[in-house]
Amino acid sequence: MIHNQLARRNLTNDEMAYLWGKRYLGEKKEHGDRGPEKMGHSDPSSRTSEAIAQELGVGEATVRRAASFAEAVDIIAKICGPEAKDLILSGELALTRSDVVAIAEEDPKTVKAINHSFELFVNGSAA
Repeated sequence: MIHNQLARRNLTNDEMAYLWGKRYLGEKKEHGDRGPEKMGHSDPSSRTSEAIAQELGVGEATVRRAASFAEAVDIIAKICGPEAKDLILSGELALTRSDVVAIAEEDPKTVKAINHSFELFVNGSAA
């Protein structure tokens, strides 16, 4: 399904990064769980990110950052609903991917308040 979505030509950069991240997270999990002490170049999940990066023509770090972004978008969507995910991925909000990751790391009440502010801004109710 992710491959089909990536083949679309009208994806925003954030939608593309989200799909790259979801792909990496899905393929990485096939190798099983690993603790931070086992992460490294010889780790199979490291090879997964390298293989995806090579296929996409981007750096391995880009794939890993895309995975962090995808996880953050999913956290925000879980707290605020699918509309928040759509707002983030549409590019309507002036948020960087790092901003999205930082928002997702906040407590759920803060995330909901931030989402409400963005909805007001997008709907034209805020100045």
